[in-house]
Amino acid sequence: MANVTIPASTAVDLYAASSISPGTQITVTNITTADIRLSDSESGVDNDYIVLNAYEQAINTAGDSDAYAFSVGGGAVNVKES
Repeated sequence: MANVTIPASTAVDLYAASSISPGTQITVTNITTADIRLSDSESGVDNDYIVLNAYEQAINTAGDSDAYAFSVGGGAVNVKES
């Protein structure tokens, strides 16, 4: 389980930031009041994403090779294996 800081306007690779192997199903929890965009691709944070509102949680699909988070104003998420 790892808390990952999302700097303002920066896409963050959640697998790399949390040291979890790509493809592992993960649970991502927004631990701030900022909206966080989640996508299964780095380019997706601009146009193909879901929004994780304050303190919400989402689980990705097992086998996804990428998991990215983005926040316009910055934020933080908790990432753990599902």
